[in-house]
Amino acid sequence: MVAEHAGTDIDIFEGHIRPRSKSFTSVRSFKNLYRSEIDSALEEVQSHRVPSHHHTGGQQYPRDPHIHHHHKHHHSQEHNESAPVPEPEAENHPKSSSPTPRQHRHRSCRKASKQREKSSPTGVSDDMLVNLSFCGCGFLGMYHLGVASCLMKYGQSFLSRVDRVAGASAGALIGALLVTSPTQQKVELSKEAFIQLARGIRNKPMGALTPGYRLSDEVARLLDSILPVNAHELARGKLHVSLTHGKTRQNKLFSDFQSREELIEALVASCHIPFYSGAKLPMFRDKVYFDGGLSNNLVRFGEGRTITVSPFSGKQDIGPEDAHHKGFKGYYVNLHNQDLQVNFNNVRRMAHAFFPPRSYILHQYFELGHKDASRFLVREGLYEIPKPEDRKPMVYESSV
Repeated sequence: MVAEHAGTDIDIFEGHIRPRSKSFTSVRSFKNLYRSEIDSALEEVQSHRVPSHHHTGGQQYPRDPHIHHHHKHHHSQEHNESAPVPEPEAENHPKSSSPTPRQHRHRSCRKASKQREKSSPTGVSDDMLVNLSFCGCGFLGMYHLGVASCLMKYGQSFLSRVDRVAGASAGALIGALLVTSPTQQKVELSKEAFIQLARGIRNKPMGALTPGYRLSDEVARLLDSILPVNAHELARGKLHVSLTHGKTRQNKLFSDFQSREELIEALVASCHIPFYSGAKLPMFRDKVYFDGGLSNNLVRFGEGRTITVSPFSGKQDIGPEDAHHKGFKGYYVNLHNQDLQVNFNNVRRMAHAFFPPRSYILHQYFELGHKDASRFLVREGLYEIPKPEDRKPMVYESSV
């Protein structure tokens, strides 16, 4: 098929240019047709004598930076000419000092790489304030325990940088454990206490809503058995407990604890859900306070960077990934200062938070928290391999 170009003496036949006249049937003849124009262009270029590193036929010609030159030798008849055919428009395109788009991209990549090398692995400067916040999640506090266990084991440098730890409801309990007793032994004791508490509630006819049962009393006994004697001193100024005022329904953060008993009262009040944890509302400093998650479930500090932890998929630093990491356009809902993704997994997690599942599912939440915290440490460049003396020896039972 021949495509004709109006106003020209050439045709395009199957992608190749040829003269419209039948007498010119070869490329050589086609070039000879315009030899006079080419020779005049050569004379004009040679008169400028522009130096170039591209040598062809013993003469120097300017190179157009906008034209990509190929150095392959094609065994065709046109390469047997005495002199190559330069680009007639080369003189109109002097070499520009401005970078091409490709060079600009390469320079931008090199600049970004150098900036990453100079910056801290966490994406923030070393002198920036770093905080940690655990959301309220009921019996999914097992997830927070897994996160705390991983940070104690593989993120000691990160924990040493944390200035403040905040928590609401079950998140406040794990925050208190991380601030006052950051040991794997305490983590194991807390995990076993969580499982026993969940098993006791499952065995009741109406769960935590069974008449005469007060979940807040069980939480107080659990804290009394785990927290050290000087817990209030260790938590003062470091641990920030989220509470909801009984009358104003406003959120308040408390961190100045005067005694161990006062610290336990604040933690119990932060976990108390009206009518679910008991009919009687708890008192803290002669005022009624209850679950801090009902006013601020995920505390964020105004200064520095706050690392947020949640067992619900959403917008947090440490948390499960459901569908949004696979290209799914997720929908989110803000619930008490926490962005939650709308999906069935979060609905099931919400049910497990109020109605404790079986023990093996709680263990799965613990392992999930451990895995998500590991992914966070690796992503931020903070993952540390424990020293040999810190590793726990593994004992295998003989099968004989």
